[in-house]
Amino acid sequence: MLSRACFALAFAACASAFSQSIDPLLIVGNNVGDNLKTFRINPNGTLTGIGTFAAGDGPQTISLSPDGRFLAVGHGTASVTTEELRIYEVNPDGTLTQRLLTLVPDSPLDVLWVNNNALAVTKTGAPAHVQMFHWNPAVGTLTSIGTYSTGGFNSSLATTGQFLYANDTNQSLIRAFRVNPDNTLQLVEAQSTSPLFAVNVHTSPDGQFLYGAGGISGDGRRILGYRILSDGSLDPTNPPEFTSPGQSPKNFAITEDGTRLFAGHGTDATIQSFTVNTATGVITSTGFSYDVGLQGTLGETAILGSYLFATDNSSAIDGRTGVISLRINVDGSLTELGLFPSDGGRPDYLAVWPGIPEPAGLALVASGLLLAFRRR
Repeated sequence: MLSRACFALAFAACASAFSQSIDPLLIVGNNVGDNLKTFRINPNGTLTGIGTFAAGDGPQTISLSPDGRFLAVGHGTASVTTEELRIYEVNPDGTLTQRLLTLVPDSPLDVLWVNNNALAVTKTGAPAHVQMFHWNPAVGTLTSIGTYSTGGFNSSLATTGQFLYANDTNQSLIRAFRVNPDNTLQLVEAQSTSPLFAVNVHTSPDGQFLYGAGGISGDGRRILGYRILSDGSLDPTNPPEFTSPGQSPKNFAITEDGTRLFAGHGTDATIQSFTVNTATGVITSTGFSYDVGLQGTLGETAILGSYLFATDNSSAIDGRTGVISLRINVDGSLTELGLFPSDGGRPDYLAVWPGIPEPAGLALVASGLLLAFRRR
């Protein structure tokens, strides 16, 4: 049987035959460093750096396609008209190759692959909208499909694949859209979150629930919960909102089995741990948390298997910055496994990929080698 080491020998021969990282992969966007760094996720949850790759000025959102082949990166600068959008191909060894540089309206605070060929991009400022694009990987082109109003201020998107959700903090709404077969959008409803607003929206892995991070609205400890109905509309959970022990909930990561939710917070920079009732969507604090440190230094969080990854975006006070790896324990507590340098200023944005199971990876290498030799 071939070992993992054999993959490296095969990359040069078959890299053109397929893409996606064979090994589990973590990608971090460095907002001030203007670059991206990729890491191999080791079986014990530690990270091994692969390489750093240039991005445009101020990368502020990243999204990995469901098949792990392409990374979309939105940027934010002083421009008030347009911003860069870049798409990178993920190579089998975890390196990145830029495939497209284009411009989109200011400012894309979120980009999200709805499926492997459809990319949603926000125009955040009033009036806000989400623009749908068709991605053609064969020729590396991005073609606009349509533009859809998202109200006053849209900074976050979430999807189940069948439905797309967009927050609106100005009007205290979450808009639900149906994704049609041609990847156009059809408005289903605008769900009121008043008197709160959601600074971030996130769907559960099974597509049954949506959660909204209340930020500083209300008492600054609010998390909103909704059941996603068959038509994509939102039905508030019972109760419709939850109290977090942390201050200013701002983002979420949910385990693949849907039983644990981790909420990142802005004011106290903590990651709070919750159990999830998978039948009702109700979340309950476990009482466990992890403190990143200074206010505002916690960036995004992401989960792969039994590990949670988070960015510490500033070395102020404690001298620490980079990607933190944490083991998720059975009781919901978190154990730090290490802090790994991101090789760029203000690491904030994360994407993870589980890798290709070894038998499938071996088959890909074998087919790639065969194709490479046939081309000689």
